[in-house]
Amino acid sequence: MIVDGKPFLMLVGELANTKSSNLEEMKTRIWPMLADKIHANTIITGMSWSWVEPEEGKYDFSIADAAIENAKLHDMRIVWMWFASWKNGLSSFAPLG
Repeated sequence: MIVDGKPFLMLVGELANTKSSNLEEMKTRIWPMLADKIHANTIITGMSWSWVEPEEGKYDFSIADAAIENAKLHDMRIVWMWFASWKNGLSSFAPLG
């Protein structure tokens, strides 16, 4: 992989589908563990359509913004898994109404 014009070896931690939506746990437990204990430089995490657009036409980027800010603080990169409507036929990630 090439990042910023240089070879980049991804040392990756992957989170459960909805883990990144818990901002307090991410800040106090998950980011420090990924950076300090397993020395990851990249995180694979979910981003749900309903987190970005909880109601049609109303946008909230607070979860994405917090992830980006924390990744910068811990010198890490993010790979997003985008959950749009349905996952495995059981979970809905689409906005309400």
